[in-house]
Amino acid sequence: MKNIFKVFLFEFKTMLKTKAFKITTALILLITFGITFIPRFTGGLEDNKNFLDKTPDEQIEEIGKFGYVILDDTVLKEDLVKYFPFNLGEEYESEEKIKESIEKEVIKSGAVIIKQNEYKLLKAGSDFMFNETIKALLEEGMLKYNQDRFYLENNIDPNLVEEANNILIKSDIEEVGKSAQSNYFIAYFGIFILYFMIIMYGVSVSTSVAREKNDRTMELLITNTSATSLIVGKVIASLVLSFGQIILMILVGYLGFMINKGTYPAILLSILNQNITLNLLIVYLSFAIVGALLYFFVYAALGSLVTRVEDATSSMGPIQMIFVLAFLVAMYGMMNPTGKLLTYGSIFPLTSPMSMFARYSMSEVGTLEVIGSFILLLLTTILFAYISIKIYRMATLNYGNKMNLITALKHLKKEKKKSRIF
Repeated sequence: MKNIFKVFLFEFKTMLKTKAFKITTALILLITFGITFIPRFTGGLEDNKNFLDKTPDEQIEEIGKFGYVILDDTVLKEDLVKYFPFNLGEEYESEEKIKESIEKEVIKSGAVIIKQNEYKLLKAGSDFMFNETIKALLEEGMLKYNQDRFYLENNIDPNLVEEANNILIKSDIEEVGKSAQSNYFIAYFGIFILYFMIIMYGVSVSTSVAREKNDRTMELLITNTSATSLIVGKVIASLVLSFGQIILMILVGYLGFMINKGTYPAILLSILNQNITLNLLIVYLSFAIVGALLYFFVYAALGSLVTRVEDATSSMGPIQMIFVLAFLVAMYGMMNPTGKLLTYGSIFPLTSPMSMFARYSMSEVGTLEVIGSFILLLLTTILFAYISIKIYRMATLNYGNKMNLITALKHLKKEKKKSRIF
């Protein structure tokens, strides 16, 4: 245990001092902090305000200035401008004049009234981010114009029709259990962070082991401490650093959230307050920490199989594929959180670190099921750690032919048989 702690401190300090770690951490925290300011610059509060409740100037600013031309003589301007949004538009003499104004960026869009119930919308072809709101508003305005005209022509009181249309049916939706829709982005964010951290630090562990073996540092280390102490110390150091970054992200994100809380939409605040619970954080950290340990041990073992740093990437291929598959299971499973894919994924140890969090955050999962899945993950991690230590011990001083995972497992099996014989 004493040697493990020494290796841990050495690896922890070494990784902490690297430029890559410092730059990566600074960028992660800066991005996290910056994301919390998005509602402040995108008008989080204003977006909650109904379009029709805004002033004419605010409405024009949102949809952009527009013009219209009437080609049908039966459509009278004085009747049309009674309806929104034509009361905010500017009348033009011809379609060509509107096109000229759009090209000169005097107006944002234009409506050509061809018939009472037909129009053409003109917009700049280069306007990639065109606001489609104006299209819906124009259609609604023309619909009301034609409806009122029909009522008058058939001696129907428009006011009575308006009263009938304004009859409100009250309804409410009560969600039973957790809201999958509300928690989708919480689950997505948690899974993405775990995926990023395991990939980054797993590769770092594997490369570190390969480098020590490549420059013969491994021989010196083995003479001073055991192979078990080396691999366990490295893995724990990577685990502490990776989750240290996650904790820093949470703290920085919380700080930014508190600074900009007043600009956040009410619905988002409600989702965060109701769905981010202590139980959810416990489930996430429990599965994430043990799952990261499992993968870090495998990464370290695979790194010990190569004799050159350049070969480390190819040796990591199997575990990379498995981990990416685990990520895809969680992501696709989120589309149906009560489906079989996410249910089985939350139980299988190689996929449960991400799938259980996604399933738990988006649906109701029994406590016994969560505990059972965690125990299975823990036992699997212990098994993988044992096998990884054996592979690491066998492969660290092997400088002969390049070994792969299958070959290493066969050697371990032979050694086990020999030990039984003797």
